Amino acid sequence: MAKFAQCGYGSQGQGLGTTTDGYTYVVNDNVRTGDVIQVISTSRKGKKFATTAVPLHTYKETSKKGQLAKQEAMSKTGEDPTKVYSGKELGATGSRATQELPNGHRTVSEYSQTTRAGNIAMYKKADPNAQWTEKSQETFDTYSKKFMNKGEQ
Repeated sequence: MAKFAQCGYGSQGQGLGTTTDGYTYVVNDNVRTGDVIQVISTSRKGKKFATTAVPLHTYKETSKKGQLAKQEAMSKTGEDPTKVYSGKELGATGSRATQELPNGHRTVSEYSQTTRAGNIAMYKKADPNAQWTEKSQETFDTYSKKFMNKGEQ
């Protein structure tokens, strides 16, 4: 069983873009509103990249609200919502610690980077022709060694 999560981008879910309810993804049943997850997004130029998102609402796949969220997402993008895998599902490891940068931003933890690389690997498996941003390719190359061993590249 799965859920649909309407997410805002960023560590607090503040990035809604031109939407009112956020961007819809398919997540596992353990994801809750307010969790921090790593998703695959599409740039304005059509290239894919991994980023942080926070579910603002979650709906069971079989519920009326869940079906409405899926239909709305499909009407905007023309395709099914992207599946997002948790770090646990991907076997991600590493430190969850982040660092404060001089400009007030935080670095992404090793665990989050590994989860991003795993989601990139799974997306590449589903859509080998997807175009990726340079930074996403760097993340994948740096953190995906464990996924290459499993043949998921």
